[in-house]
Amino acid sequence: MIDQRWVALTGVGLAMGLVGCDITLGLQHLAPDDAGTSCVWSAWSEPHQLPSFTSRDHDPTTSTDRLELLYAHDTGTGFALYHATRTATSEAFAGQAALGEVAVADPALTGDGLEVFAIASSQPVTCSRASTSAAFESCVTVSGFPGAVALWITADARQLYYVGSHVANVYELRVQSRASTTDAFGGDSVLGTGLDHPAISSDGLDLYATRPPLYDSIIRRSRPSVDATFETSSDEPVIVGTAPSISRDGTTLVFENATGFAELDRTCR
Repeated sequence: MIDQRWVALTGVGLAMGLVGCDITLGLQHLAPDDAGTSCVWSAWSEPHQLPSFTSRDHDPTTSTDRLELLYAHDTGTGFALYHATRTATSEAFAGQAALGEVAVADPALTGDGLEVFAIASSQPVTCSRASTSAAFESCVTVSGFPGAVALWITADARQLYYVGSHVANVYELRVQSRASTTDAFGGDSVLGTGLDHPAISSDGLDLYATRPPLYDSIIRRSRPSVDATFETSSDEPVIVGTAPSISRDGTTLVFENATGFAELDRTCR
């Protein structure tokens, strides 16, 4: 959802984010890395601003290899899907450009980078492309997600998490699943309340999100198993900002702040 939440990041929140007043957490729990082995995560680094992005850029998310960053760009007449690329993770993103005529918000890439799920007119859509260097086209609506304002797709595209306001001013995190990418999603379940812009770790145990109505900080919420719900009692503050997106390998958390995009890093020990 893209609306007035950036206003909350000005004033004290902006000052904290820019001068490095760090409230990042050291998440020292065991979690599987991309190779499927367990590791202990280091503390998150201090935030560093990503150059070349502005307050007109929103909802960042990265590809599996972290060489492409997708986001919603405010064109002045609406929002369009843009991306920036790099040839190595040590480099800065560059070459910002539109990815076809796609007007969406809150994009989330599948693991292979060939499909993007996003929000358009308060419902999920999915758009495909022939290769990771091509523009997205052939967008279709994903039915059965009433009132969706934000989403997150798993790497295998078999679980779609979304936030919907089913009761006035009550934001619910829900999930639907499917057996294969050719099947329809179903089995709607409520996993938590009072949050927006979800980003789920690859093991399904950690949730990063912002809390409406202020949208001024990112929290981490955990659960003991993938069959459990995310309880508010586990909320831990992460950083001043909004719209977080955790990388598939769990090593970076890119997010939006009042002046563009920033990133946190950590290592798997």
